Amino acid sequence: MNHHETVIHLLKTHFGDKEISGIEIGTGGGALPAAIMLLCPNVFSLITIDPYKHKDKVEFEAGWPQERLDATKAEAVRRLSVHKDRISMLHIESDAAFDILKGHYDFIWIDGNHIGEQVIKDLRFEKFVKPGGFIGGHDFGQVHPLTEIIKEKYGDKLNTGGDFSWWVFV
Repeated sequence: MNHHETVIHLLKTHFGDKEISGIEIGTGGGALPAAIMLLCPNVFSLITIDPYKHKDKVEFEAGWPQERLDATKAEAVRRLSVHKDRISMLHIESDAAFDILKGHYDFIWIDGNHIGEQVIKDLRFEKFVKPGGFIGGHDFGQVHPLTEIIKEKYGDKLNTGGDFSWWVFV
């Protein structure tokens, strides 16, 4: 099972047909939000966050050449444009999004910058999760220090999937 299937299964089993809203940090090419829009019609609002901005000496997607990031952004915009009534794409850093977002959401999914200090910052988004919702993400057990930070913060409340997904009910 890939992590897209895990998130979709979690959204369906945890929320059923209840109308829900969420935030995804790390849009990439838009495959996950497109799958959510297609398979979870009860998600009436999804905010995706990804700056698509190159950073020197950084691992993962942020370290890709800017041309590749531009192509990935174009792919996401194309893929998600058919869902523009339910998706808002923010092409900014998650830190900036944290400062401007208001309200509460049913779920937060984090698959953005996996550098330790950014993982800690992105976990602050938990404050936006409604009671009964969840915060989760990808690459648990694959990326360090992400794994250690999440284990330390959530302890025995932590749920994991065999596809490197993690989540915590709030």
